[in-house]
Amino acid sequence: METIGTLTDKLIIENIKVFRLRTRYLHDESLTEQEKIKMFHDIELLNNQRAAIGKELDQLMNDWLENKSKPVVFKRVKI
Repeated sequence: METIGTLTDKLIIENIKVFRLRTRYLHDESLTEQEKIKMFHDIELLNNQRAAIGKELDQLMNDWLENKSKPVVFKRVKI
C-alpha cells in the first residue's frame, strides 16, 4: 500500500534524476548528439513518471478526504 511518505520519496527521487540529467544536458559540452537525444527522451520519461506519481498522490488524498480509506499511522517506539 502506498502512503504519502512512499509517494513523496518516489517523487523526490524522480526530481533528483531530472535535475541531474538536465544539468548534464545543459552543461556537458562533450555529449554527442545521440547522447543528448537519449537524455531528452529519459527526461521526458521521468516527467511522465512524476506526473503519474502526482496523480496517485492526489487520488490518495481524495480517498482520505472522502473517507474511502484511512491513512496508515505508525506508532513511535523509543529504543
